Amino acid sequence: MANFLNLEQITEVLLKYNSTDHNGYKCGLKALDDIMRLDRSTLAICVSTPGAGKSTFVNYYTYLMAKENNWKTLYIPFEGSTGRFVNDLYKYYGDVQQMAEYSVILDDTEFTDIEDLCNTIKEAKEAKNIDMVVLDNFTCLQNLYGSSNETYEIGKILTSFTQLAKKLNICFLLVVHTRKMNKGEEIDGYSASGSAHFFNLADYIFSVQITDRERFITEITTLKIRNNIDCGVCGRSVCLQFDPITKVYMEAQETDLPFTTYLESMYKTTTAAPQIKTLETIKIGDNVVSIKQEKEHTETSKRVPEGILTDTKVSVFQLTPQGQTKVGDVSLFDAIQMGEKYKENIQQIRSIDRDTNEKEYKRKKMQMPMFTVSCSCGCNAKEIDKYTNIICLDIDEKDNQQTNIEEIRQKVNKLPYTLYSSKSVGGKGLYCLIFVDGDKDAFLPHFKALQDEFSQIGITIDKSCKNLNRLRVISYDTESYYNEKAQIYTKKKINFPKVTCEETKPTYKTNHTKDKATFEMALKDIEERRLIITKTHQETLDLSNCMASVFGEEGREYLHTIRKQRKGYDAYKINECFDTSLNYIEQGHQYTLGTFYKYYNQAK
Repeated sequence: MANFLNLEQITEVLLKYNSTDHNGYKCGLKALDDIMRLDRSTLAICVSTPGAGKSTFVNYYTYLMAKENNWKTLYIPFEGSTGRFVNDLYKYYGDVQQMAEYSVILDDTEFTDIEDLCNTIKEAKEAKNIDMVVLDNFTCLQNLYGSSNETYEIGKILTSFTQLAKKLNICFLLVVHTRKMNKGEEIDGYSASGSAHFFNLADYIFSVQITDRERFITEITTLKIRNNIDCGVCGRSVCLQFDPITKVYMEAQETDLPFTTYLESMYKTTTAAPQIKTLETIKIGDNVVSIKQEKEHTETSKRVPEGILTDTKVSVFQLTPQGQTKVGDVSLFDAIQMGEKYKENIQQIRSIDRDTNEKEYKRKKMQMPMFTVSCSCGCNAKEIDKYTNIICLDIDEKDNQQTNIEEIRQKVNKLPYTLYSSKSVGGKGLYCLIFVDGDKDAFLPHFKALQDEFSQIGITIDKSCKNLNRLRVISYDTESYYNEKAQIYTKKKINFPKVTCEETKPTYKTNHTKDKATFEMALKDIEERRLIITKTHQETLDLSNCMASVFGEEGREYLHTIRKQRKGYDAYKINECFDTSLNYIEQGHQYTLGTFYKYYNQAK
């Protein structure tokens, strides 16, 4: 028999409804909260094409909901390995106990049917008191409903999920692929693969699209909000910037515009007499950047290409226990600007007393992202892909104790070929970028010439900068310097052997193919049998010298592989050890593979 509400019941329902807020829950990211606020007792759909980052965005969104509202989420991750999923989630929390408090993760559970899945969600509500369910990806449920009448079956499943969300007072978030999209076609409410019921039955639908892969810009668009205005605004979009290292999304700022466009918006060129140089400053984020402008030129020297910082691609790496891991390729401008996002971390590094705690300083420093200034790379730093024609010179305090950083900065910024300069991550040194001509074979001759020129003005530069694929730790400086019309540096010091790329042309002079093949067989044996071939620091240093002498920069990865077989492996210490070896070998010391085989044969 039907139950119709009487006056008393209607009044009771009305009072109960108006006693609570129905504007949805904010996640704490203002730009997103302005257009969408998910609520309890609702079905939400995140729809996107494959590879658009929807899973990563949803993971970060649920973390924000935990942080902002203490929401606990049940994750049903059908795609990818559980280990990777847990690791990605851990990056947000940074604490296993806290992550476990707000995350209920289903591990490789197989369901017999949709009812079995719903019962599992009910168990999670009873046992863990969850507030949200994330099912990623809906396509993986196909084996539970068949394909005879896909639209009908999907409608039944979505109805079950909607009813379950209301019964358990949870937000049920489905991650869904689009159908096959035509070129140029925009995602709308009916783009979800399989059925129009996604649009008909969902309370929320939003899309995730990468609109600029090189600048990591993601666009979130609300396609449906049942309680429009109260819980968001349908048909609105917001652009977020993605940090590929921390996997964090943030509001995209004006500084995410192309560098040249941003400069034009920040200052206007003033008229001046011929050959007069003016020095202006602009603000980029929190950085006050000096900009050197050349109004007219009568010199015959060549200038750096227009848009050099935005047009130059470099590779970003992160140091992990497994060694150097490539994050991706970005513009040189974006790599420089990355330091602004990590300025709190950089300030912590700069606050460490290096005289009493050098170990902690280096540990913190090596946790920061790094990028290759002089080249872009393949999967790792040894695979040089493209030469950028830019040399990065490091000027360390320990090598220039007769002066201070501000005096050095003034000298460096007066040089006509200084393209950019900034404090290093430690805050006590300086680095500068110089555009040079020629191909990568001219890199070392240019470096040697610059080394001499800087020496003549009383500045010693770090000789490790001669490595074409050297990694630059990100930094932050409120007084960075940029000369948009710097001269191209052309001088070379040629009274030394032609440069070779250590990564692709090892320096050993024996039978390359045969010797390296034999060595790599031994290396494989070490990995498979977990052989410990060095037992002391001195033995590791000997082996490091051997790898540097025989293989050059390529030997760094070999050293990591060998050393990680023994307890106490520390990636940043091994990198430090190998850097020392490269400098040692540069002084004329030589090793052969005999050193390696001595330790290897003892361990066998």
